[in-house]
Amino acid sequence: MKPRVLLVPGAVFLSAWLAIRAIRTARYSLRDKVAVITGGSRGLGLVLARHVCAQGGSVALIARDPDELARAKADLAPRGGAALTVECDLLDTRQIQSAVQQIIDRFGKIDILINNAGIIEVGPLENMTREDFERAMRLHFWAPFELIAKVVPEMRIWGGGRMAARSPCHILRHTAPANLR
Repeated sequence: MKPRVLLVPGAVFLSAWLAIRAIRTARYSLRDKVAVITGGSRGLGLVLARHVCAQGGSVALIARDPDELARAKADLAPRGGAALTVECDLLDTRQIQSAVQQIIDRFGKIDILINNAGIIEVGPLENMTREDFERAMRLHFWAPFELIAKVVPEMRIWGGGRMAARSPCHILRHTAPANLR
């Protein structure tokens, strides 16, 4: 069998799949949705929060720094949508549980969870310690796991939801020796 015979149907299938995904994504309205964004007080998290608010949704921002949370809330106020800020250290499971409960108490539901919080440990591998990697894994893997475990049952009550997460693989990109990149 010639490769071209498979290439055309494969390209058609891929194009159709991409078109369907684009339509489904474009049709997902943020109006009246509640989005939880970790690391939401600045950077990408704040940009995402602005977008949700501009589209008529509400946001709950989770971060450690109360001053940055206050600035983020002031930034979001004129953009529409409700904003709740929750001071929380994602390395502490009890604080995660409390944060989710605060959000449910305020908004009654969670429709979207964006695990955006992160740390970047940059340096040569020989200068990194096991504790550096364990802390990064607690924040990039176990904290999203805890949040998902708490949020999924809430989402099921309301018929589903959406989740997004930052990849923990970038940890290795910043610590691997140059010849391994």
